[in-house]
Amino acid sequence: MLEPPGTHLALRQTDQGCIDFADVESDLEFLMQRINRLPTACGLWRATLLIAFVSAVFGIVGIEACWRYFRMLFLTLIGIAAVLVAADNPALAKEHRSREVAREFQWQHPCPSTGRATGACPGYVRDHIVPLACGGPDAVQNMHWQTVADAKAKDRWERSVCGR
Repeated sequence: MLEPPGTHLALRQTDQGCIDFADVESDLEFLMQRINRLPTACGLWRATLLIAFVSAVFGIVGIEACWRYFRMLFLTLIGIAAVLVAADNPALAKEHRSREVAREFQWQHPCPSTGRATGACPGYVRDHIVPLACGGPDAVQNMHWQTVADAKAKDRWERSVCGR
């Protein structure tokens, strides 16, 4: 069967295409890692409120004539700052754990004891390789199956090292 010229790729062109796809894939993995490091909406709100708080404090110091108005604002912002400080305290706040990430992990890595991609996994827990308390990302790439006994030992280690 005759085909028009230019429709077949040479072996070298095919190999180069495979290399190009591999490069694109590694670039996409790098971009996904960078996206996972971006601050969350909660973090951005905290930063915004902190900037507003600092601005209000400087405004109060600079404008003594309007003290009554600013006093109410100042007290409100002090209360907001106290809530933010309490939320940033590791002893009072828990890390965000996404249920979607856990579901996606189990879908990609079925339970070792049952082989199922959904439901309970007797004797095993999903665990973050780099703990969230130590700055690890809540991502599928940072999760693995761990026996319950190993998880208890790792939890003790995390509390001693990461302060949780």
